[in-house]
Amino acid sequence: MSSNHWFKNLIIFRFEQPFSLTTEQLHEQLHTFPFQPCPSFAWSSMGWISPAEYENETQLVYAANRCFLITLRKQEKILPATVIRDFVNEKVEQIEEEQQREVRRREKDAIKEQIIEELLPRAFVKSSDISAYIDLEHNWLLINTASRKKADELVSFLRKCLGSLPVVPVEVDQSPSYTMTGWLTRRNLPKPFTLGEDCKLVSTEGESVTCKQLDLLSNEVQEHLNTGKNVNYLALQWQDRISFVIDQEYTIKRIRFLNISEDQLEGYGADFSIMSLEFRQFITQLLQIFGGLRQTP
Repeated sequence: MSSNHWFKNLIIFRFEQPFSLTTEQLHEQLHTFPFQPCPSFAWSSMGWISPAEYENETQLVYAANRCFLITLRKQEKILPATVIRDFVNEKVEQIEEEQQREVRRREKDAIKEQIIEELLPRAFVKSSDISAYIDLEHNWLLINTASRKKADELVSFLRKCLGSLPVVPVEVDQSPSYTMTGWLTRRNLPKPFTLGEDCKLVSTEGESVTCKQLDLLSNEVQEHLNTGKNVNYLALQWQDRISFVIDQEYTIKRIRFLNISEDQLEGYGADFSIMSLEFRQFITQLLQIFGGLRQTP
């Protein structure tokens, strides 16, 4: 885990029941769905790889600090709709010209299917990895993505592998947008957090203003707040150790570790150990300033 593998984004789920598998049991479960390259006839493939694949590790789970790190790889064929349409149109024109008849919709659909079947084996393949880890101490599942769709995809695939996965998205007791708007309006932010220099403000009518590299306590920002705009996202720092942006859906983005020096990066295991310990404190305090976890009935 080199420095560029540190999590850049976070979507957090919480377990409704404690996670009970050991490292070895989780590895065995994931090993039933290892990553296999996308077959020539398929649009995509998905499976687990070693989080330390680039260091020639084969274990599908890396454990440290009572945390289990896992990585999901997805391959997708790139076959633009415009390319398919051009091939279909060319084939349709050829048939109509040679047979002097109109090609109707059902036949066009069949031609399209045939074209796709012929083009798929030659299509480019795009690979992407998403890492996540289970924190046994806090019953969290933390996913390194800013995309809710990708996070849900990983959760669904993990649930398929394990048979069940009792997790739900983390919801805080206070509305993130309302809370962050209050901080800027009152010009007061709970310690140990400090303001960054970026935010986005949105009105109920959908009008928005994006502030970059700006003093967020300035009169300029206050004027927008006075017109009824609310915070959509806000840049913050935690203890001068982590800078980040958090949005109204409680998605954490653009994470940067500010106090990690090169001599601390002693290898994959040390990196994950440092990161997971930092996140444990950071997330606990971040939840607190938003009123804590929302209690489900």
